[in-house]
Amino acid sequence: MYCERIEQYFAANDIDVNKRVSVLLSAIGGKAYALLRSLTAPVKPAELSFDNIVKVMQEHLAPKPLLIAERFRFHKRNQNEGESIAAYVAELKKLSEHCQFGDGLNDALRDRLVCGIVNESTQKRLLTEADLTFKCAVEIAVAMETAARDAVELRSGARMYVNKVATVYKPKKTTQNTESCYRCGKGGHKANQCRFKTETCRKCNKVGHIQRACRSDVSFNERERQYKASRKTYKELHVVAHQSDDESDTGLANLEIYNLKNDLTKAIWLTPQVNGQTVRMELDTGSAVSVMSQGEFERYFKKAKLKPSPVKLKTYTGEPIVPLGVMPVTVKYNNQQAELDLYVVQTDGPALWGRDWLRKLKLDWESINSLQVSNPDSRCTQKQLEEVLDKAKAVFQPGIGTLKHIKGKITLEESAVPKFHKARPVPYAIRQKVETELDRLEAEGILSKVDWSPWATPVVPVAKKDGNVRLCGDFKVSINPVLQAEQYPLPRIEDIFATLSGGQFFSKIDLAEAYLQMEIEEDSKVYLTINTHKGLYRYNRLVFGIASAPALWQRAMEQVLQGCPGTQCYLDDIIYGLRARRDKCEFFKSTITYCGHEIDAKGLHKCHDKLKAVAEAPQPKDISQLRSFLGFVNYYNRFLPNLANVLHPLHALLRTGKKWMWTKQCERAFQEAKKLVMSDTVLTHFDPHKPVKLACDASPYGIGAVLSHVMSDGTERPIAFASRSLSAAESNYAQIDREALSLVWGVKRFNQYLYGKEFTLVTDHQPLLSIFSPQKGVPLTAAARMQRWALFLGGHRYQIEFKRTLRHANADGLSRLPLNGHGLETTMESTALDVFTLVQLENSPVTAEMIQRETRRDPTLSQVYTATQTGWSIEQKARFPQFYQRRDELSLDGGCIMWGLRVVVPPKLRTRVLEELHTGHLGVVKMKSLARSFVWWPGIDQQIEQLAMCCSGCQHVQKMPKTAPLHSWEWPASPWQRIHVDFAGPFKGHTFLVVVDACSKWPEVFNMTTTTASQTIAVLRDLFARTGVPEQLVSDNVPQFVAEEFQMFLRNNGVRHVTSAPYHPATNGLAERFVQSLKNALRAMTNERITLSQKLHNFLFAYRNAKHTPLRSRLDLVKPNLKRTVEDRQLRQSTGGEKTRELEIGVCVLARDYRGDHKWTPAKVKERTGPLSYTVEVATDTTWRRHIDQLKKSNVSQENVENVSLSPYVPVTNGNDTTTPQDVVKPISETPQTPAPFCVQGRYPTRLRKPPNLLDL
Repeated sequence: MYCERIEQYFAANDIDVNKRVSVLLSAIGGKAYALLRSLTAPVKPAELSFDNIVKVMQEHLAPKPLLIAERFRFHKRNQNEGESIAAYVAELKKLSEHCQFGDGLNDALRDRLVCGIVNESTQKRLLTEADLTFKCAVEIAVAMETAARDAVELRSGARMYVNKVATVYKPKKTTQNTESCYRCGKGGHKANQCRFKTETCRKCNKVGHIQRACRSDVSFNERERQYKASRKTYKELHVVAHQSDDESDTGLANLEIYNLKNDLTKAIWLTPQVNGQTVRMELDTGSAVSVMSQGEFERYFKKAKLKPSPVKLKTYTGEPIVPLGVMPVTVKYNNQQAELDLYVVQTDGPALWGRDWLRKLKLDWESINSLQVSNPDSRCTQKQLEEVLDKAKAVFQPGIGTLKHIKGKITLEESAVPKFHKARPVPYAIRQKVETELDRLEAEGILSKVDWSPWATPVVPVAKKDGNVRLCGDFKVSINPVLQAEQYPLPRIEDIFATLSGGQFFSKIDLAEAYLQMEIEEDSKVYLTINTHKGLYRYNRLVFGIASAPALWQRAMEQVLQGCPGTQCYLDDIIYGLRARRDKCEFFKSTITYCGHEIDAKGLHKCHDKLKAVAEAPQPKDISQLRSFLGFVNYYNRFLPNLANVLHPLHALLRTGKKWMWTKQCERAFQEAKKLVMSDTVLTHFDPHKPVKLACDASPYGIGAVLSHVMSDGTERPIAFASRSLSAAESNYAQIDREALSLVWGVKRFNQYLYGKEFTLVTDHQPLLSIFSPQKGVPLTAAARMQRWALFLGGHRYQIEFKRTLRHANADGLSRLPLNGHGLETTMESTALDVFTLVQLENSPVTAEMIQRETRRDPTLSQVYTATQTGWSIEQKARFPQFYQRRDELSLDGGCIMWGLRVVVPPKLRTRVLEELHTGHLGVVKMKSLARSFVWWPGIDQQIEQLAMCCSGCQHVQKMPKTAPLHSWEWPASPWQRIHVDFAGPFKGHTFLVVVDACSKWPEVFNMTTTTASQTIAVLRDLFARTGVPEQLVSDNVPQFVAEEFQMFLRNNGVRHVTSAPYHPATNGLAERFVQSLKNALRAMTNERITLSQKLHNFLFAYRNAKHTPLRSRLDLVKPNLKRTVEDRQLRQSTGGEKTRELEIGVCVLARDYRGDHKWTPAKVKERTGPLSYTVEVATDTTWRRHIDQLKKSNVSQENVENVSLSPYVPVTNGNDTTTPQDVVKPISETPQTPAPFCVQGRYPTRLRKPPNLLDL
């Protein structure tokens, strides 16, 4: 796709063919260019043609797919639920791109379309076509789809089921009653209105009826029996019990069932997903198993096969019923799933949800009750409601709907600068769940993967109550600060009342994931890019957390409902609308609540729930609670001039030495004070145009919230109050968590007032200002619940401010006198956190119970636990510094201390955890990464490092240490002061002795017939006779150079011999590099018809006359400042690197072992022989010489390793292939007979000169 776009760019801008490569390399990103350069190395990308560059990138990024895999995906693709024909055809064409169908493409597309289409009627229609082509199949399918949609719209337009509210007229009274009059035998009237009520029967002579209706008449009794028989209702299948399922049913024989019930208006109906089908079932707690009639079975599961039923059923009246069979089914309901049995019977009636399903699937009774008709006397019965909902079942289908013809637009300030935030690390414990959620959202079209974006918002995964995760973008750090927030006015209470007045019954429809049903304009999607560990994704729908989302949604909903009488929308709660959640909808309610007011058939009323926290506040139990209550009342004393007189009995209880006694006068003052606070003098009505402030606080046993308006004079007038007690789990929260809970609960409690409007949060807990700041991102180390709450608040437009406790008395008083009970949402919140936390703990080598127990026993952690729960003091800062600096990130859960998502492990259990982390010997980095997903304690990183260093197995498989920084040889003061020698070969059947002067870089090369020490001495003696004796000779450790004869030759001539560390040729780099140049030159002259001697002379002639980088030319030696020039360049080469590692004498190390399978051998540093060289002792009387790059510091001592037989000699292999296999050399310890003291500044020390021994001639 990128190639197609760049081709279009070339065409649009008339880019010349010769400039295409330059334009392409300038347009691609830095990472793409780095990748391209790596793929084309050593050739630079600019040297390639445009077509070659495209070919290289395509082969790497988009390799040719496997044909069989592509065809498999194509033939497995069926139409998804809710997917249009056009979208399905487009997806099939996309999947066929790499299938290589050739001329048979249209046939393959036609076959897949017919086989994969969901609508059975359309599929049957296509199968009837004899000569069906792909084009014809698409036209037929689209036409039938359009016709079905138009038919629904026409019917809904005529009947006004969805978007219109029809006027319901009272039905006229019929002239005939369904019941006959017992006085005359006719219908149409009641017995007390019958004109024969005073007549005398001629049959029985009794007053009150006539002969025709006399009950003593046989013919009348027969007519009455037939009449009742004709009106007999069907028996509904109800109770099924099994002896092995429930002990309470052990008295029943086989399977016993059935209860007669004819009143369908009181039935409870559920709509689970059974094998993917939405089935309407009646809840029957008296039924031991779940059953379905044969008719419904054939309707939903026509092709399914039944298994024989092992049981028999019978009604409670004893009537036997033989089931047709039993079918194992997969049932999904409210984010729950179970494998259950469903019995099929021949009788009619609705499907029953029995006790066997109730044991496996839990029901939300609050939601169930909200779905029932509020007024049982209403003419609109539950059955009629179900009929209406069945006609609109498309609205309640699972999945996310799409709002048609309206798209959201995100607008930023003109000065906005793109912000690209890196992806936040995802703990290993939830990484798989995050990836699954990303794949799900991408499959549903909510997200689309992108390769590049100037904007990127980090994603924070939060745990859901079902154990999965929800992905939330932290838009506070990206677009929200520069967003031009939509200022669309929310409806006022007067507008809603004017619209809904006169209504008798009210319904609320709650949209399923409302925001995600609105698509975003293409230009705005770039702002909704999120950054994950899997790369960049872009939202295609409106998402929670964007500051302008409420106003965008409100505007769209009012456009949808425009022209529909009797409807109103407030954010995601609308009255008739889009795809909705049936379990959260309310139908035919007699009252509806909005912003502190109740609307019913009689009009508008003040809602008493907003004052319930004050009206039902319990009386204080001690002085502390009384002080909190008085502080709460005095907060509004400016509006209550006579408050002091009313509170006098309560103030008297606070006097020093006064015994606590709650008298009648105290109770009277307490109740009077509450009435004053709830009076119109203090309270004010909600006004969306005035600033709103929400003050929240928490005590050890309750939370409270006060919603207020800030008036023009700066005073606060309360709108509503709320409080509740903490649950058992919440009481164990850390103090910071309780304070945060009060804020989140307060926002949820007053959501109708706050959502979509800018408001101010007030707290007396200062750390929350940084965690919940709208200008800051969600803290990475915060507890899981704290991250979830921060993301929830991030979807609102708010500011947060700190107020000291003494000035925070209004919310503080409510939190210390809370109402009993806690909300359902809190229970779910705790459950969600418990599920996530327990998964972490059970995956650890210790259990949650063990951590709880040891935390209580440990003297340090027990005090940290208490401080986290009740609050930290200044004295604890010095006692627990590492915990104190993390105090705002610590939380409590299940008796354990949590730091973010990580469990704080007590000291007694840390060894077990470390052993578990070390299982598999993953190394330090992997162990730390794994630990950071689950556990923490002070010093855990150092302990992990120590554990890895003490493990002999880990140390013996370690890689080579990081190369030491470059250490250059000292620049010689004059030519031929230091020379470097080495053997080159065997090469082309010859071996050469190479000698290079360190100062002038003058090379000498000798063709050696033999490479013995004697022959080497002879060549060097001849060389020294012509050039003079050098001060130093540098070589490697080949046998010729370390032989005693060669060493004697150098000592007699006063030459200091320096050898490189074994297997470290870089020390003798000057000679090694020249050997490489020599070999390359001789290889290049292979085809020249001259002798080897001539080739060698030609090479040396050219090399000696070539310009050398540091010296310019060999004839430039006479120029001044030469030494400074070289030293400056050496300094530039060595600066900027890391500090050289140094080892102390006696420290334990691992020395590189070149002898066999053992990569490292434990040793001790014995002596430092140079700036980068050491002598180490590997066994008694056995030493090795090693470069710093061949040594690693280790805690594994020689005593902890099995004794290995060590040879006192180390085999040495020359990089130039001159070593005889049987030759060995003892570790180098040779030094001049009168060496100078060791000095670290230079590479080697200056020595005292002594007269040569006449070249030993």
